[in-house]
Amino acid sequence: SFDIGGGFLGGTIQGDKLLIDGNLSATDYPAGHPSGIAWYQLSYDGESWQTYELSEPYPGNLSTAIQAEIPLIQGIRIFWVKVIDAVGNESEAYRNTTTIDYEPPSGAITINGGDEFTDNREVTLSLNASDNLSPYLHMHFSNDGVTWSNYEQYDVLQSWWLCSVASDYGEKTVYAQFKDLAGNISSAYCDTIGYVPTPTPTGDIIINNNAVWVYGPMVTLSLPATDADEMTIWNEDATPGGWLPYCTSYAWTLSAGDGDKTVSVKYRHDSVESAPYSDTIGLDSTRPTGSILINNEDVCTCSSAVTLTLSASDNYSGVAWMRFQNEGGSWTPWESYQATRSWLLAPGKGFKYVNVRFKDRAGRQSYDAN
Repeated sequence: SFDIGGGFLGGTIQGDKLLIDGNLSATDYPAGHPSGIAWYQLSYDGESWQTYELSEPYPGNLSTAIQAEIPLIQGIRIFWVKVIDAVGNESEAYRNTTTIDYEPPSGAITINGGDEFTDNREVTLSLNASDNLSPYLHMHFSNDGVTWSNYEQYDVLQSWWLCSVASDYGEKTVYAQFKDLAGNISSAYCDTIGYVPTPTPTGDIIINNNAVWVYGPMVTLSLPATDADEMTIWNEDATPGGWLPYCTSYAWTLSAGDGDKTVSVKYRHDSVESAPYSDTIGLDSTRPTGSILINNEDVCTCSSAVTLTLSASDNYSGVAWMRFQNEGGSWTPWESYQATRSWLLAPGKGFKYVNVRFKDRAGRQSYDAN
């Protein structure tokens, strides 16, 4: 029997030749009186033979490692072997097929998609390896280029730990080597990444674009933050609640009742929490009230130019604006609240009605007074 590498065979390059290894087993007959196996011959083309002599005493049963020099040609090759006993009896030629592959694989490694830094010592390695002949590869890894992991089946992605101690920060290099079916091992390919402490998130909170007042409890929170994965939000009458996925804008309900309302937020990245951030807004949900007098309550006038006397109040934010309307006419634009105002009545004789509407600083409008 003759074995010269099975499916794939590497070998040692010597000049323009390749030195390959194999195994040869043979038996000389008759079993009781063999002359012994004295020579074996190898051929890589079935025509030219290399003859190798064994040492005396010649064995009746041969099991030995063999070597042969062949041209530097890669690919599928057929080898033949014959054995010859001491009296010149020659066996038939036995053949064995193998694939000669003496070039190592090539490859590349990238840590975390090429990121410059990471705060997590568990990273993802992206691998890209190929071989000129071998359809399957194996790979192993190292953090120092000296101590290597066990070989495993090649894959394009691999989880890996940069270090064994979580606080071992600094520049980290991961090495990869690839091996083909013939046993050829590639050079060590590497990539480097900075392993840094988990950053502390920073941020802010802004209620309704920095508005001072609001007349309803529903508000929009603007939440600018850096290095935040999660957030927790609470009102001034509560404690921090559960953690939510971080987002830059969030709809929120203020606590009940009019008055100053404070909303706070904390951000978190992994297990590291930020300091709390807060913003305050005034809630005024009650409508302002007010009244209007024309010419100090005169019963009649002979002029359409009159003076309006205004009186208005608000429970919290204060009355800020007013506007007017003659009965059946259009409303004037909003203007600053004041106690008196000149006005022109609608044309023509008869009863004249003037309406007024007040608005507080929170934007809450009164019912019409006339």
